[in-house]
Amino acid sequence: MVGHAAAAAAAAGHDHLHMETADEIVELLGLTAPEWIVEVAGDVERTPTGAHTIDTVVRARRV
Repeated sequence: MVGHAAAAAAAAGHDHLHMETADEIVELLGLTAPEWIVEVAGDVERTPTGAHTIDTVVRARRV
């Protein structure tokens, strides 16, 4: 799952929006052991292709 990070939304003037953190996404989706291994959960900077440069990324795999 990849989406706009809260920091990116705030920087673009959208600080009134609630953007889930990676930890909140992991909890909301129930990506917990022993069924899931969370490989990536956090904010990641990327090369700008538009107005924002930080994404929240969660990558998990089922065991």
